[in-house]
Amino acid sequence: MPIINTQNLTLAQLHKKLCRLFTETGEAKLPINVVAFGYKYGIPIDADLVLDVRFLPNPYYIEELKDLSGLDQPVYDFVMQQPDTAEYMRLLTAFIDFQLPRFREEGKPALTVGCTGGRHRSISVARALTDHLLECGQNARLVCRDLARVNEQ
Repeated sequence: MPIINTQNLTLAQLHKKLCRLFTETGEAKLPINVVAFGYKYGIPIDADLVLDVRFLPNPYYIEELKDLSGLDQPVYDFVMQQPDTAEYMRLLTAFIDFQLPRFREEGKPALTVGCTGGRHRSISVARALTDHLLECGQNARLVCRDLARVNEQ
């Protein structure tokens, strides 16, 4: 086992050195949690980025979608078919794709992206973002923090 002199290393430099020693590829994948949450229940305390999608049309006010969530295909399709959603996702994924390597270079151990809008919009957008990250080979997971809460809008 090698001895690493950390006296003159930044956290990012130490992280890179450890990854070269202990991972097969020499680079660790940044764990990314995409957390859908209801704003009225508070922002996730560990959120690095917070996205507010409450400007999108709310499926809560459509009777057949009201009791569903963004995990259900009809709600997801409704949210994703909105013109503003398509443009938002294009810009969001470009921003995240730009930012991720910089977070890694900084030595960030994990990234949490919070997405507010309730049980419909936030989950749909967080789900789409998580899918994008997974398609790009990232270590991402979707967390629906407030899905079990009652009377979500």
